[in-house]
Amino acid sequence: MTIREDGVSGLSYAESGEPRGYTRWLLLVGGLASSLTVNAIMGFYLMRGGVR
Repeated sequence: MTIREDGVSGLSYAESGEPRGYTRWLLLVGGLASSLTVNAIMGFYLMRGGVR
């Protein structure tokens, strides 16, 4: 993220270096992938008779 200053009004604003919404999608996909992985492992354990 970079900080830019408007030359006319003197106001500074933050400008993100990444596309808008990219981080949100990355977190969403990562969360879904980890959830599916955990569910697959737990399903495997339950099919094998549970954790002993």
